[in-house]
Amino acid sequence: MKRGCSDRHRRFLWQALRAWLVMILLAGLPGISFADVPRPPAKPGAAETEADDGATPTTRGFPAEQTAPGTSGPVPVRDGVVYLVARLTDTGAPLDSGIVWRIFNETGDAASPLSLIESATGGEARFRLPTGEYVVHAAYGRAGQSKRVRIDGEARTENVVLNAGGLRLSAAIAEDLPISASEVTYDIFHRDESVTNGREVIAANARSGQIYRLNAGTYEVVSRYGDVNAEIRAEITVRPGELTDATIYHRAAEVTLKLVNEPGGEALANTAWSILAGEGSVVFQETGAFPTVILAEGAYNIVAKHEIGTFTRRFSVEAGHSRDVEVLTVTPEAQ
Repeated sequence: MKRGCSDRHRRFLWQALRAWLVMILLAGLPGISFADVPRPPAKPGAAETEADDGATPTTRGFPAEQTAPGTSGPVPVRDGVVYLVARLTDTGAPLDSGIVWRIFNETGDAASPLSLIESATGGEARFRLPTGEYVVHAAYGRAGQSKRVRIDGEARTENVVLNAGGLRLSAAIAEDLPISASEVTYDIFHRDESVTNGREVIAANARSGQIYRLNAGTYEVVSRYGDVNAEIRAEITVRPGELTDATIYHRAAEVTLKLVNEPGGEALANTAWSILAGEGSVVFQETGAFPTVILAEGAYNIVAKHEIGTFTRRFSVEAGHSRDVEVLTVTPEAQ
């Protein structure tokens, strides 16, 4: 019994020795590698570490290692972190809200040279980006500034100076009588020779009391009081880091039209009104018993048409003096 076990033991040792010798001989031959031996299939659910069909390996979406020219070892494509801070001026405090950050990649296409790849809103922002050059744009209301940055695999902080300020508008008529915000609007323009008429619309139908964030510079503001002809233009300068409060003064007044049989009498309904400016152009038309209209300072002619006849009157508007204008139903010749 012991002899049988010894024979089996010797045969097992001899087979192991022979297999070891074969492995040594194969390792010394050119073109033979143990990597050529097929591997057993991976267990279900195991993480993939190599790509199939010769594809470049990746791990969790990060770029695979690349081999640099003239070297034998892999060089990783590194990501870098950039912290972005926006300021109104060089010495201003960082803005903590209201910033829209956009990161662009250069495409090389003349028709569309920039491609948006990242964005964020708020104050300071943090982005992780692969090594390369990017264009960073910070928008603050209607103000904005761009800056080119380079990511080199290291963490860095970039300050974007907006060189911007704020503009808040209001309107008044003669003797500093404030105009209700519901009755006045503004258009804000910036000079730009590259566009039609040499100016660019920055804000249309702006309202009193609102703060408009703008790049520092000089702006043309067109203020309209009412919806007829009371319009004033002004040039306003916005300084960096400052809030500019500007009041625009109108030379206009509000008038109410009445067709009456006698002074102070009751207004006649269904009257068709037309108001003509001094040069003869029609500036207002409406049908009603007593329409109200805001007109710029100056001289006007009224034409009131009613079923009993057509009546006219000449009148003038003085800035800040609102009043009723009555047209009497006497014979047209007397009017």
